[in-house]
Amino acid sequence: MAKRDTDKVPRRAEKRIKKRIGVNIVCYNKKVTKPKLDEEVGLNIALGGVLVECSKRLARGSLLTLKLMLTYDSKYKIILTPARVVWNKKSSRNTYYIGCKFTRLKAKDKETLTQHLKKTGRKK
Repeated sequence: MAKRDTDKVPRRAEKRIKKRIGVNIVCYNKKVTKPKLDEEVGLNIALGGVLVECSKRLARGSLLTLKLMLTYDSKYKIILTPARVVWNKKSSRNTYYIGCKFTRLKAKDKETLTQHLKKTGRKK
C-alpha cells in the first residue's frame, strides 16, 4: 500500500467537485526555485483548494503558485493563486496526488471559482 504524507492533516471545510482542470505549478522552496511543472491535472476543486495529479512529488509544506485553467461559459478563465501542499500520496501510475490549499485567493478569483463551481454542479 502506498504511503501517504498526511499525518495529522486537518480535513477540508468545503466539499469538492470532481472536475478535471489544467494546472501549471511553480514550486518555491526556500532558496531554490524548482522548475515549473506544466500540464498537470487537477482532479477536484473547491473554494479552499485543489487535488492535483502531478508528475513530481512535492513535499508537504511546499509553497506553490498554481495557474488554474477553468472552462467558464465556453471560455477559459485563468486563476493564478498561491497555495501550500498539505499532503501527498503516490498514485498507481508513476504520478503523485498532491492536496493543495489556497493561501491567498483574491476576491475576484474567489468569485470566478464560485461561479465555476455553481455551473459544474455544486451550490455555494
